[in-house]
Amino acid sequence: VVGPRVLDRADPTRVWCAGGMLTWRQNLSTLLGHGGPDGPEHRRTLDVDYVPGCALLARRELLEEVGLFDPGYFAYTEDVDLCLRARRAGWGVRMVGEARALHASSSATGGGYNPRRKYMMGLNSIWFLRAHARWHHWLRFLVFDVATLPLLFLAGLFTGRAKSVLAKAVGIWHGLRRRRVTAESVAAGSWLW
Repeated sequence: VVGPRVLDRADPTRVWCAGGMLTWRQNLSTLLGHGGPDGPEHRRTLDVDYVPGCALLARRELLEEVGLFDPGYFAYTEDVDLCLRARRAGWGVRMVGEARALHASSSATGGGYNPRRKYMMGLNSIWFLRAHARWHHWLRFLVFDVATLPLLFLAGLFTGRAKSVLAKAVGIWHGLRRRRVTAESVAAGSWLW
């Protein structure tokens, strides 16, 4: 699996993602270089845990072996899941820094710290943990993500992000109750957004 460094379409001097690494903490993973200036350090090829699905190439043989994107994720975490399945099957995952793509990060769900996006990330985190995590990964997620939600909610009352934090908590709860994200479940008009 390979992917380019991905630049922010709104400001192509900024990196949106130069590959990603699993942390098993907040949102389970982190986008390397996210928000920073594009530069030579992002133009090298390196092994990563995943490359974003917005610009990902995979060999047909790999997809025949490990399967396609899991449609149960709908949006968010499907790329991490596919790349982890590929790595566990012995395939490599690389970010090719000499290649680049532009990404409008807000085009699908509004981007940023919005309720719809945080709901999907919370719900899909639970499904990802179910599929791939060991007990210590669950513990890390609980300590560094779930346990911080009450404090983030209180801070969100002053920053305007409280609804997004609540949406993530509801997403985690729905994931624990084995709900899946669908187009209908994230349509405009939900009480969360």
